[in-house]
Amino acid sequence: MKLYKALLPLLMVLIMASCVKSPDLPKEQKESEGKYYTEFTSMIPEAKNPKELFSYIDQHAGDIPRDDFTKIIIAQINYQDSFLKTFEENYFSQSVQEILYNVLGNDTSKIENGALDIENKEVADLVKATYEYGYRIDMSEGMYFPILDYGVYKKYKEYLNEDALEFIEILSAESDKVPLKDAALVIPYEEVLNRAIRCESFLKKYPGFEGEKFISDLFEKYQAITFYGSNNTPLFDYGTKEMNEKAKEAYQSFVKSIGNENSEFKKNLRLFLEVLAKNGYKLTGEVDDFRDIKAPIKY
Repeated sequence: MKLYKALLPLLMVLIMASCVKSPDLPKEQKESEGKYYTEFTSMIPEAKNPKELFSYIDQHAGDIPRDDFTKIIIAQINYQDSFLKTFEENYFSQSVQEILYNVLGNDTSKIENGALDIENKEVADLVKATYEYGYRIDMSEGMYFPILDYGVYKKYKEYLNEDALEFIEILSAESDKVPLKDAALVIPYEEVLNRAIRCESFLKKYPGFEGEKFISDLFEKYQAITFYGSNNTPLFDYGTKEMNEKAKEAYQSFVKSIGNENSEFKKNLRLFLEVLAKNGYKLTGEVDDFRDIKAPIKY
């Protein structure tokens, strides 16, 4: 009985605590959850271009819950990607290409926010629209064309969760400096490895992220570049079968570096170098077999 009396106050506290309901979310917050995403996605089928959807995002950015904001950004990127397939056809005419070449030559960096001194109104409007729609102009194999400019999403960083912010930073690096031009590698091998690691780390850190496929595709691309090279920058010389010397130096330095020891990519690269060393750093059947098993081309 004494023990029961001693425990009674504690039991009463626990009972009272269990009866206290968790505070309800403010009515406004409840109503906003999912509201903006639903509104945004309902606009997509009728949208004439990405600019219309950017206007909605800009107007409501400060009110949209962070999780919904991430979903909206991914939906907008998907829409831009889809819209680009039709929009880029505006660049395919010879007259547009000639006018752009007369203004740009081989230097697309002359363009800043679509501001160019182009006398032809049709082409001037096309360039302006390109940047308003969240694209930028790139050049490869003598052709100008629009690409998605992920950097435009950096202005929303204060509204993004950590995962979405890192997602945008990874993709922005891709559009700020594309890895390949004219099927040739135009970034250092060190950068290829760093981008691959960053993609792999993101996929491990944020499984199931809304825009996971974008990062997964990038990772596959950088694995392909790492283990195979590209058409005009092959990892192994087409004639001698010898490994690219710059790649060899970068890979050896990378596997010796501290960090990322749990990376499957780094482990496979270390094993790859061991196989290469046994084969005099030349492309042989054994080297090719290793790639088929550890780094099959998916990209």
